[in-house]
Amino acid sequence: MSTYQFDDLQGAGTGSQDLTAGTQYTFNITNNSGSSYFTMETPRNFDGVTPRNLSGSITSASSGVVFNQSDYIAGFALPTGNNSFVFTPSTNVTGSTLKLRGTGGIYVELSGSGGSVIDSDAQAFITAASITDPTQQSAINTLVTDLKGYGIWTKMKAIYPFVGGTASSHKWNLKDPRDLDAAFRLVFNGGVTHSLNGITGNGMNGFADTKLNEQNILGLNNKHISLYVRNDVTTSNVTQMGIFTNASSRFVLNFANSTNYSTLGGSQVGHPLNYPVKGFVCMSRTNSSNFKYYQNNDTPVTKTSSSATNNNNFYVLALNSSNTAIQYCSDNIAFSSIGDGLDDTDAANFYTAVQAYQTTLSRQV
Repeated sequence: MSTYQFDDLQGAGTGSQDLTAGTQYTFNITNNSGSSYFTMETPRNFDGVTPRNLSGSITSASSGVVFNQSDYIAGFALPTGNNSFVFTPSTNVTGSTLKLRGTGGIYVELSGSGGSVIDSDAQAFITAASITDPTQQSAINTLVTDLKGYGIWTKMKAIYPFVGGTASSHKWNLKDPRDLDAAFRLVFNGGVTHSLNGITGNGMNGFADTKLNEQNILGLNNKHISLYVRNDVTTSNVTQMGIFTNASSRFVLNFANSTNYSTLGGSQVGHPLNYPVKGFVCMSRTNSSNFKYYQNNDTPVTKTSSSATNNNNFYVLALNSSNTAIQYCSDNIAFSSIGDGLDDTDAANFYTAVQAYQTTLSRQV
């Protein structure tokens, strides 16, 4: 089932899930704001090819629903309350070519036995990143629905799934897939290798600028950062992700082959290495006196450190030291996130979702 909130449907609208010819799709629409409108429309293609996405049948419309239909658009006037209709397309419909739009505070649930059922947020990312591989599309969709199901999605400011194998597909923020600094889209610098396994630094000048400023975006005592590292981290005194100006907010997963100095929002504090140092790592701060370090599904480490923050952007594959990249790493990163603080349950569920995502892509460790 795909769901579409009012925020998805207003203005220019959002892409649909893919639809399969001859399959019945039920649209259940809740309207709590008086008379409202819902449309399904195919934007005109000025190259001369506009698919006839609405060349099918609309049946079983609930009482009070009034609609008009052509091969390219179907519009519905909706009374207050619960409404529904069934659409059976006569041709296969690519979701990115069918826009769903609405007025008023309507909520739409779309279900059917055919086609790929893609969450609207997942579809927005898939479209922006030009992800065409069905396995990759499924992995992204499941990741989004898992994070929403666990109640974690709203705590995320930036999610970098590193899927698609190219710089142009790896740069996008799953939470806000717009090509803008304000959307925290990555900007790659220097030598960064892109593959189906994610991004890999060269240890000399390669890094990614998230454009996400810790002080401006994250709460002083309410934040997390995470990574998924595919290799065993053995190179010491490098930074996999982070900032250091007024405080340490960075992953230093292996220092001098003896200590993990990863710290979030405070004075640097270490703990003994937990071998092998790879997989899912996350740090979360929810108070002023300490933060927690999570590695895969192991018991978390609580680290005492007073809170502080940095007026700089997070870098991945290096440390941002007063807007200068240093301590470059050569690790293979397959996922990263930045957002609000997570509790133990959140962190455990986050690991489960990310590990499942990596497993679908056959790159889990």
